[in-house]
Amino acid sequence: MIARLIAHQWDHHIRTSLPGGLVVAALIILRSYDAHGQQALGQPPPSPSPLKDIEVSATPYIWFPWTSLNIRPSNTRIPSRSETIGPGKLYGHLTWIPFMGAAEFREGPYGLMLDYMHVPLKSGIGTRNILFSGAAAGLTIDSGTAMFMYRPVALADQYIDVGVGMRAWGLDGDIRLNQGLLPAATVSRGLTWADPLLAARYRRDFGNGYSMTAYGDVGGFGLGVHID
Repeated sequence: MIARLIAHQWDHHIRTSLPGGLVVAALIILRSYDAHGQQALGQPPPSPSPLKDIEVSATPYIWFPWTSLNIRPSNTRIPSRSETIGPGKLYGHLTWIPFMGAAEFREGPYGLMLDYMHVPLKSGIGTRNILFSGAAAGLTIDSGTAMFMYRPVALADQYIDVGVGMRAWGLDGDIRLNQGLLPAATVSRGLTWADPLLAARYRRDFGNGYSMTAYGDVGGFGLGVHID
């Protein structure tokens, strides 16, 4: 309405003070401005984005694994061997920077949690330099988890989530034997599988930026591995 009144006032002023050619040009400009102003004032508000209520959070983390190895040969004349590999030994064999991170997308009580880990490892193997003059073994671990979460309990300072999902595993290994009495050789093999999972998570906020989260999942059930 303001734009229309201003346009009409300038219309009257131009008609009484400008020559004919300029009057026509000025009226065209003012009419165009008046129509644009009416259209802008009459436009409905933009519709809200369907993604505006989705919360996104990302969490990088560091993996500290302990791996126990037990080798029991079927031939009883060969002794058994057990060893535990801690985080220090594992990180000492990294061939590249590992990636470990998680992200979550949530709308109300429903959420989708994604987790991915990529760990490349390499280690030397003693061969006594007879048949082969040294060897090296490499192992790459990939693990990805997708978990659909539901929040049955949500209070001001704490919540509980339950979920169902799947974890996929990929193991790629190779052994490279250097030439000795025997020619050089390389053996490679990969293995992949997926495990169904059930999960639960509890979070408690203590205020002042401090909180505690406990998460656990269990799966496999003989469909992928015996237990995950």
